[in-house]
Amino acid sequence: AGTVAELAEEFVQRYVLRERKHPEQVQQMLDRNVLPFWRRRKAQDITPRDVTLLLDRVVDRGSKVMANRVAAV
Repeated sequence: AGTVAELAEEFVQRYVLRERKHPEQVQQMLDRNVLPFWRRRKAQDITPRDVTLLLDRVVDRGSKVMANRVAAV
């Protein structure tokens, strides 16, 4: 398994750029909300609790809607 940064890049290239009208929004979401915290972590090491903590960080800064969008992506 690769790092979260490697998998995010593959996800953007394979799906986001092909399927989204505004792929830059997804890239910004990843760049701001996920990659600063998980960039070098192995994807296989991410637990459901880690995801909850990451989303809680987004909520704690007052962005409940963004937390939902990050979870969807």
